[in-house]
Amino acid sequence: VYEEKIKGHRNFVNKIWNIARYSIPKMSSDPKAKLTLTTMPERAVFSHLQTTIEKTSTLIETFQFGRAGDVLYEFVWHTYADWYLEIEKLQPNPVLLRESLITILKLLHPFMPFVTEAIWQELPKELRVTDQLIIAPWPQAKKRDATAEPAFADLMATVTMLRRYRQYASLPDNVPLSFLVASGDTSSHEAHILATFARIEWREGSAGKN
Repeated sequence: VYEEKIKGHRNFVNKIWNIARYSIPKMSSDPKAKLTLTTMPERAVFSHLQTTIEKTSTLIETFQFGRAGDVLYEFVWHTYADWYLEIEKLQPNPVLLRESLITILKLLHPFMPFVTEAIWQELPKELRVTDQLIIAPWPQAKKRDATAEPAFADLMATVTMLRRYRQYASLPDNVPLSFLVASGDTSSHEAHILATFARIEWREGSAGKN
């Protein structure tokens, strides 16, 4: 059991490094660049980050360090790395990458000080408000988006369901799932995400027509 926990922690540290390696070359190095959230996934992940700040801060203040670590693990790995960073490749947002990575490093610092400090030193100097992460100000949660978070959760669940169906039906990866759309915008960002991550082919028309 303990060896499995050690392996899990090692894998999580590797995940943090991979997030940093992806984000640092692509994120905005201009500290004056303003954050703009134009898509639902962008609004959702930023809102979820604020939720994570609130939960982590409360749990640490009440000495529930294990639960605080679990909250961070769930967000950083399963929401941010597994889902948002993959979606971000379709529509890059360099400022959101910057804000997310800096906040994640601050939140994780009490749990993995050496790793997060090493990554902090890799950030462009103009983005480091302090030379050392240990004295950087703790993140303060901003306003959440009440609709984006559940919408993003629904999107992730839909992609997961379609992927499971593909496995159940033994469909090769190069064979798209064909969906007939009677009405709706198949050019939207969400439709593009579904088409990309669930291998969907949208067809316009209506049931009963050839």
